[in-house]
Amino acid sequence: MNDEGHEIFCSRCGAEMNSNSRYCMKCGYLNPEHEANKGMQPYIQNQVNTYSVGVGVQNNPVNQGPMIGLATDSGKPGICFLVNFLLFVGIMGVLLFLAIQVSPNELNMIVYSFFPIACIFVSFFFFFHYGLQLLFMKSNQRWWKAWIPIYNLVVLGTIAFHSKSKGLLALIPIIGMIIVLYRLGKEYEYNSILTILLFFIYIPLMGYGSHFYGRYSYVSSADSKVVEKNYKLQKTLFRLFLGFVVIGGILLLIANLTAVKAKGHQLSNYYYVYAAKKYAKKVEKLVPNKKFDCRDVGIYSETSGYYYFLVEDARDEVFLPFSIFREPISIYVLLDNNGSTPVYYVSVSDGTYGFPPTKVEDLNINTPVEYPSLGIDYYAPNVCTVY
Repeated sequence: MNDEGHEIFCSRCGAEMNSNSRYCMKCGYLNPEHEANKGMQPYIQNQVNTYSVGVGVQNNPVNQGPMIGLATDSGKPGICFLVNFLLFVGIMGVLLFLAIQVSPNELNMIVYSFFPIACIFVSFFFFFHYGLQLLFMKSNQRWWKAWIPIYNLVVLGTIAFHSKSKGLLALIPIIGMIIVLYRLGKEYEYNSILTILLFFIYIPLMGYGSHFYGRYSYVSSADSKVVEKNYKLQKTLFRLFLGFVVIGGILLLIANLTAVKAKGHQLSNYYYVYAAKKYAKKVEKLVPNKKFDCRDVGIYSETSGYYYFLVEDARDEVFLPFSIFREPISIYVLLDNNGSTPVYYVSVSDGTYGFPPTKVEDLNINTPVEYPSLGIDYYAPNVCTVY
C-alpha cells in the first residue's frame, strides 16, 4: 500500500473512503483494512451490503468475508477483453485460412490438416493466459504485464508475497516458482500442493473463479453494474475458449476415427487370440483325464476321429478382461485324433469377427477376420463340453 492509499467502500453504508482512513467519515464504521484496526478485528460488527463480483450484494462478517477495493493499477477490463478476443479470433481465422489453402476444393480436408491440433493448442493457451490476466487484475496489477515474458513471473511473485523484492524469487529456476505457486494457493485459498502440481488449471481458476485475493479483491469500478458487465465479458471469453477446445477435440477424433477403429480391432484381436489359447489349454489338460461329456460318449476314441469341445459363451469358461462390455464369444477346440499325435485347432466367433479352425501354435494378432459363425452342428454326436 502506498502513502496515499486508494479508494475503497465502507462495508456498512457504501460511502467512498480512503484505505488509509481509520474509519468512515459518514457513518463512523471502522476500516478493517487500516493497520491500526487489525487488532480490533474480532470486535468489529458484521459487515452488511458487501458487494461480491458475480454474486451481487450479500452479507458477510468482517472476520469471515472479504473486502472489495477499487483497483487503481489493474488496467481496463474492457480493453483486456477486446485485445484477447480480437487476437484469438484473428489467430483462429488465419489458421483456418491456411488449412483451407491446403486443399481449397475439399473443405473436409480441414479435418485432416493441422487445424484440429492447432485449434486445441491456441484455445487452451488463451484460456490459461486470459485467466492469468484476470488474476493480475483481481490483485490490482495491470493485465498487460501478463504478456511480458519473465516480468510476468516477477509480478506473479509480487502478488504471492505482497512484496516486489520477494517477487524476484520467481526468477529462481524451478524452486522459485514452486515457492510462488505454494504462496499463491494460500492467498487464493486453494490447496497449495495441487496449485503446484496443476498450476495450468489452478491459475485460470484463480482468475475466472470467485475466490478473493487474501481478504481483499479489487474491482475496476464503484458501479456494480459495470463490474457485473465486465464479469459477463469474462464468462463470454471463457466459454469461447473452451468451446474451441471441444471443437478441436471433435475434429481430431473424426480425423483419427479410422485409426481408432483399427486400434479397437487390434485390441479385439488380442482378446480373441487370448481367449482361444486359454480355452485350448484347458481342453488339452482335461482330455487325457476324460473330463468331458459328448453327445454320444461311446464313439470317442483316443486314436481316431474329430471331436469338438464347444463353449457358447467363453465368459463362463475363462476369465476375459472387460468381457461384460463385449458380445458373447463362442469357441470350439477341434481335437484331431486321426494321426500319431493329437492336433488341436481353435475357432472363435462373436457373430461378426473371429477365425476358422486354426492350429493353436499358429494363432497370432492377424488371425481374426470377419467370421460370422463357427459353422458346426451344435447337436452332432462328436460335440463335447468339458467340466
